[in-house]
Formats: sequence, structure tokens, C-alpha cells
Amino acid sequence: MQFDQLTLNEVDFLIKQINLTTILPSYTEERTYNLIQGDFGPFKPNIPAKVPLWLAIHLKRSNKCRIVPPDWLNEQILTKVFDSEKQNDELQNLPYQFFEIAHILIKYCCESIPNVQKVRSVLDDIENIRETKIDIKMLKIDQNTKFVRFNNISQYEVNKKRKVLELFMDGLNNIQKVVQKNNMDISKFTVSQHMSQN
Repeated sequence: MQFDQLTLNEVDFLIKQINLTTILPSYTEERTYNLIQGDFGPFKPNIPAKVPLWLAIHLKRSNKCRIVPPDWLNEQILTKVFDSEKQNDELQNLPYQFFEIAHILIKYCCESIPNVQKVRSVLDDIENIRETKIDIKMLKIDQNTKFVRFNNISQYEVNKKRKVLELFMDGLNNIQKVVQKNNMDISKFTVSQHMSQN
């Protein structure tokens, strides 16, 4: 499996595998879970413990724990993130799997997130404003572009925009080949013009 060709389902699976989440067990478990990510347990009621996200979801579904959302998954902090995105042209630094983790936790432990509908709404606002920034940067790609760098882009955004970026860069490469073959003036071409002819 190549990490640059992950499907959204594969991304979701990996996030559940590698991310640790805090839970409050509601049961006693003396044994230890020996997992690839490490050893987890024993568990005692209302004693916080960190476990892989997939295990937290499994225990939650079995009514054996409550998942504790991360500190940043609340309306006040997310609103500050959104305000920072509005005030800056560049993407702000977020956890790489920010959106995936947020959506998974909202899906599986919404009752533990105060004002969850508002949280979901602010997350959508953050996603939209960041997508606009990425789109604006992509529109600046021209025939002189050798590579594109996006600082602070998240894993979700990489996967969402990968195919579009590939089309852009393929379009540029095709233009350059046509220009070189026919000894033409490259300044007369744009990616959109060339792609519309194909």
C-alpha cells in the first residue's frame, strides 16, 4: 500500500489505528491488551486511560467507557482557529489529522462534546476557508511552476485535492511538451486553455 494513494476509507482506518484517545472506563479490566501500538490496561472505572482510537470506539460501543474529546474539540478554541484562518492568508498550523479525528469523534462521542452542532458548524467553516486558500494558491500555478508547496496542509486536504493538483501539473507538463516540440511562445498558453482543448 502506497501512502500517497490512500483512499478515504484507508485513511479513516489508519487514523483509528495510530491515534491515542483518552477514555474513562466504566468497568474493571485486570488484563492488559498487548497491541502493536503498545500495552493498554488494566482499566478501572473513571480512571483516565489512553488507548488507540479504534479500541476507544469498540469499548464505547460496548458501553464500557466514555470517550474524552481532545481539548481543542470545543466551540471556543475552534472559533479562535477560524478567526486566525480569516486573518491570515496562509494556512494555519493544525494537527495533521485534525479534520479526520474531529469527524470521527463527533460521530462516535457527540454526547461528550458540548454544543456539538455548533462545533460541527465551526469545523465546516474552517474547512471551507482553508479550501478557498488552497484553491487561490492553485489558481496561481502557471507555465513557470516547477513545484507547488503548501505549508500546514492537513492529511484530509492533501487527499481531497490530490487529483486536482495532478491534473494541474499534468496540464503544465503537456503545455511544455507542445511548446518544446513546436518551438512556440509559452507565454501564450495557460493551463485552462490547454486542458479545455483535450
